[in-house]
Amino acid sequence: MRYLNENGFEIKIVCSDGPEVQSVKESEGCSVLTIPFSRKISLKTDIITIYRLVLLLRKIKPHIVHTHTSKAGLIGMISAFLVRCPIRIHSVPGLQMMESKGLRRLILNLSERLTYFLSDVVCPNSKSLKEYILNHKMCSSEKIRIIGCGSSSGVNLDKYCMHLKKTSTRKSIRGRFCVDDNGIVIAFVGRISKEKGIHELVESFVNLSKRYANLYLLLIGKYDDIGEYDTINDGIDNDTKNILNNNARLNITGWVEDVENYLAASDIVVHPSYREGFSNALLQAGSMGLPSVTTNVSGCIDVIKDGETGLVVSPKDSVALEKALEVLILDKDKRVELGLNAYHHVAANFASNIIWEETARFYTDMLKSRLMHAEGRL
Repeated sequence: MRYLNENGFEIKIVCSDGPEVQSVKESEGCSVLTIPFSRKISLKTDIITIYRLVLLLRKIKPHIVHTHTSKAGLIGMISAFLVRCPIRIHSVPGLQMMESKGLRRLILNLSERLTYFLSDVVCPNSKSLKEYILNHKMCSSEKIRIIGCGSSSGVNLDKYCMHLKKTSTRKSIRGRFCVDDNGIVIAFVGRISKEKGIHELVESFVNLSKRYANLYLLLIGKYDDIGEYDTINDGIDNDTKNILNNNARLNITGWVEDVENYLAASDIVVHPSYREGFSNALLQAGSMGLPSVTTNVSGCIDVIKDGETGLVVSPKDSVALEKALEVLILDKDKRVELGLNAYHHVAANFASNIIWEETARFYTDMLKSRLMHAEGRL
């Protein structure tokens, strides 16, 4: 947002209130407006939110409304359509319906289709997600556009820098978790939830840790408090929760701002997700030259090429996940090779400045196109 704000665009962020708002204002250098908003489905609350957003949009009169996430997209596109905003763009960061069933899947499918219908342009975060949307005939191909090579905003190569692994930061973080120089740390970054593959990851780690006494698992994130299952632990069963809370070689950081420091302390990144729009965790790992093991689902296969920039297994397959992790545990040279390949792939295609420049060009093209269209009708 700061890049756009400093390059000819006046950016206003609209979101729900929370502790992160002030830091967003400072880091992005743009106006942040808040309205009450809920990620859960509530007809009464959603109608009130739409009413408030319509009033806000009428006041600020934006040329472009660009929404992100499913719920915000639906609310935002309805509101932008009602005020006749000239350009309506929706980014698709992922689809909950991929792992949903029955009535819930039907509702999510219909809400996505309505959001796309009200949008002028639909921007999936990855090529694989675009293919899913087109294969399921959720949107016409004429409406879809990927910004750059995909992702939400790329990755900051200066922040997620591989040289951090050679600093005292690595030793300090590892010392905090009682990991010596010979220890191998597998890191997971993200929400601790069923759909992120936590069951399979924990099962694999328990088996591997019995064979390798120097193996540790670091979960960089917190339990998902508003997830697909609407429970505090997002579908995680009691046996898995017991291991998460009591295994001496498994540590949970909770929410942290300095993810890069914890990755610097790691040797392998694992991301066994059931679904993604585009995995930021894999981008961050690649930027730091770390090898990753992930699943062959949309949003992951756009970053990791099996055997080239990491290893890829089927989702929900703990045996395959365990075997892939063991390959990297036993072969340090392989870890280095895949990590370096991942870095070059990420730096060439997903550096944040590349995505920012592509976004600015996209907005400019949209504005010029609409201006020419409007002049043609005069």
